[in-house]
Amino acid sequence: MSRAAVFKAISEDPTLNLLDITADTVFPNWASRKRPSDTGPFIILRWQEETKEINMDGPRVLDVWAHIPMEISNDYGRLDEILYFVTKALRALVQKPGADGFTVTQIIEHGKSADFYDTAYDTISRNASFGVLSHESTASELSLIETP
Repeated sequence: MSRAAVFKAISEDPTLNLLDITADTVFPNWASRKRPSDTGPFIILRWQEETKEINMDGPRVLDVWAHIPMEISNDYGRLDEILYFVTKALRALVQKPGADGFTVTQIIEHGKSADFYDTAYDTISRNASFGVLSHESTASELSLIETP
């Protein structure tokens, strides 16, 4: 399903890193009433349903939620910028294998949400929704994974 490739693409993107989005501020499927970060912007990756096509698996829906604590900023323009660069990072991910044994085949942009105030986290937020199509990586694709 390419969770590893998606996490790596977002958390290691140099432009997102300059916007304070790093491995410490990207949270896969965060499920808590307490917000995961108080120090600046953060992202929650929410994997949704997987559609089925005739005789094939379809794309899995990925919602990328960007948040900024209200005490830090109420500028939705910062969220727009973060989601713009998330979209660019995901577009560049096509045909790159992840460490979880899956390769992203296609990223389908579904759109972005309206500006949102999250009362539970006391943050401003927006999300971008994508369809992520992937397949199990082949041996030749696995040799492309960068190792430190």
